[in-house]
Amino acid sequence: MSDVRAIAVSVLRDAVARLLADCNVEIPADILTGLRLAAAREPAPLARRTLEQFVHNYEVAAVD
Repeated sequence: MSDVRAIAVSVLRDAVARLLADCNVEIPADILTGLRLAAAREPAPLARRTLEQFVHNYEVAAVD
């Protein structure tokens, strides 16, 4: 017996859009910690600055 059911495309689209928007501003604390550690250990200036910018962006998003 199959448990497949029909879901309206608009319902699926809206749910995916909401989840994508959330993941742009909300990340687990362990991921943010990992980004901070990676930035601190990164020897390449451009890569380090990029990681630092990720951290900064998530911190700003958390305040808003």
